[in-house]
Amino acid sequence: QFIARYDGSENFAKGHRWGFFPGVSAGWRMSEEPFIKDNAPWFTNLKLRLSYGEQGNDQIDPFQYMTTYEYASAVNYRVKFDDQNVQKIIPGTIPNPNVTWETARKINVGMDAAFIHDHLHAYVDFFWEDRNGILVSNASTLPAVTSLPASYVNEGRVKNHGFEVTLNWEDKVGDFRYSISPNFAFARNKVIEMLEVKPMYDYLSRTGLPVGQGFGYDLFEFYQPGTEDRYREKYGTEMPNQNTELKYGDCVYVDLNDDGVVDANDQHSFGYTDIPELNYSLNGTLQWKGFDFSMTWVAADHVNRLLNTYYRDQFGSTNTSALNQWIADNSWTEDNQTAILPRISFSNRVHNNRDSRAWLVDTKYARLKNVEVGYTFNKPKAVPMLNSVRFYLTGQNLLTFTDFKGNDPEADGGNYQYGIKYPMTRVFNLGMKVNF
Repeated sequence: QFIARYDGSENFAKGHRWGFFPGVSAGWRMSEEPFIKDNAPWFTNLKLRLSYGEQGNDQIDPFQYMTTYEYASAVNYRVKFDDQNVQKIIPGTIPNPNVTWETARKINVGMDAAFIHDHLHAYVDFFWEDRNGILVSNASTLPAVTSLPASYVNEGRVKNHGFEVTLNWEDKVGDFRYSISPNFAFARNKVIEMLEVKPMYDYLSRTGLPVGQGFGYDLFEFYQPGTEDRYREKYGTEMPNQNTELKYGDCVYVDLNDDGVVDANDQHSFGYTDIPELNYSLNGTLQWKGFDFSMTWVAADHVNRLLNTYYRDQFGSTNTSALNQWIADNSWTEDNQTAILPRISFSNRVHNNRDSRAWLVDTKYARLKNVEVGYTFNKPKAVPMLNSVRFYLTGQNLLTFTDFKGNDPEADGGNYQYGIKYPMTRVFNLGMKVNF
């Protein structure tokens, strides 16, 4: 099969509005070939799939527009002045002439299989994606002495790859029917280009890291008796200047460049992103005569949350908010020296609240997402006009297994601008379905 799109978008300037996006796919039903039929008859279906396609993205924020002065600078036009030598800027905005479609090239290789008399089905997919032309700011590449304003250009690039496996087993024994379907998926991405100026130290570079990678200071420990000795023993140097007067329970950061001072040059990447690399699910059903049962489990791993505003401003930005119980229970105190969070402090809050491993939590989880139990009366004699009546009870979010108890592990890190997710609730429904 072959498919192609030729799309235009008013989000781009003239000459950059149109994009051509083709795609092709092919399949081979190997189970129809004699060498499979004659030598592997247990395959009732075996199919290989291959596809390649390109997609374009024009759903971008309004930053692709610029003022007429910015436009003049971008295309090297001369800006006119009036009689009073005051710069004239025409009100309004126009499309940025440097911006066009972001494109994604995708390859998918898959296999569908059914065997053991169609009881077992397997679906396997491998994918690769190369997303190019992502809008990024060129501010870092402009010389400091220039008066040109920064603009956005299609210079970003991200690669993504992964695979997904789904199995499904169905069978029947007398009046008893059942099915079970596990699923496993892995996906990882990497920033290839983001117009980053090469930093002084390689560990400061964000190119080559996943999108949304945690970045900050390397936490050694919370300050307490013997911290200086333990630091010297581990790194062979004196504990660096932390640029603050430390009290017990404050963060002690590692001096990555060994200059004796903790500053912006001592940041590096740590942990996973807040998008899980590994996702699991399990669906199961049971049926026996009029009874039926179903459940769904979901799980995620290789995922972290960098706790943010809501957790770090313990009493709010104006120090008038209530203290969250989870923060109180997990902050360092003289009686809780194994805490995972630094001490609550007004004087050293800026120091302790820096992006670091102190605020990075492991949010892998497993959750019983849904359970349903029902019973169906077919053609009840008491009410001849009815074909069937089904009574059912459902429950959602019944169990969650996770090390992070501060909120729903699927919630974000607590930025005010995204909103704090309401704590996970269990929901029960009792219902009846009638068919006439």
